[in-house]
Amino acid sequence: MRNWTQTAKNIHQVKRFKPILMVLAFLFQGYSSAHVLDDWTARSSASMKTQIGNHWTVAGTYYLYLHDNISRYDRSVLGGDIKYQVNSWMKVGFNYRWGIQKAADYHDLRYYLYMEPKLKSDRWRFSFQTTLQQKLEKGEASDYFWRNKVKGAYKISKVLKLYAFTENYLRLNKSFGYYTQKSAVGSSFHIKKESDLEIQFTHLNKIKHKNYGRLEINYIYTFR
Repeated sequence: MRNWTQTAKNIHQVKRFKPILMVLAFLFQGYSSAHVLDDWTARSSASMKTQIGNHWTVAGTYYLYLHDNISRYDRSVLGGDIKYQVNSWMKVGFNYRWGIQKAADYHDLRYYLYMEPKLKSDRWRFSFQTTLQQKLEKGEASDYFWRNKVKGAYKISKVLKLYAFTENYLRLNKSFGYYTQKSAVGSSFHIKKESDLEIQFTHLNKIKHKNYGRLEINYIYTFR
């Protein structure tokens, strides 16, 4: 009975923020209409992570990519991530991804610094992440990117959180300069003590004015 009562309260809290959800949907509908998309893509992922001691977190993820208006298989990616909690508002980490595709496979190395200042509000969260990315592909010279990401999130309840972010990619070699601008809105659902589900819409504006829309569904299981 208590679970049903809590569920009813959560639904009521979500309804209170229905106008916010409608505004976000309207803005992105207008945004995607104003920017004709070259392709609709999709990415789903499943992650498992655990904390080791008070400072270390380790995770593994499988990604599945679809393209051509979400009708054809693009690639699979296996990834691992390790991060260290420096203090209450800063983390450093390393992320590795192995991309498996019809063309040559590739390896992706990412070194990042994550900062999330403490706020008086328990509901709002703002963060900044800067990343050096190295992409290795057989027969090709390494590609290097410098990525900077700003994210804001609002916790509606213990179950639901809304977020938005934007991330800029600068290419550091070959044709130096702007490469991609990635922007997204999404929601995170805390299903159980160990499980979370994220649903996200992403817009990518790439070099040469190529625009892509991507629907994402991410499942995260945490060993506690």
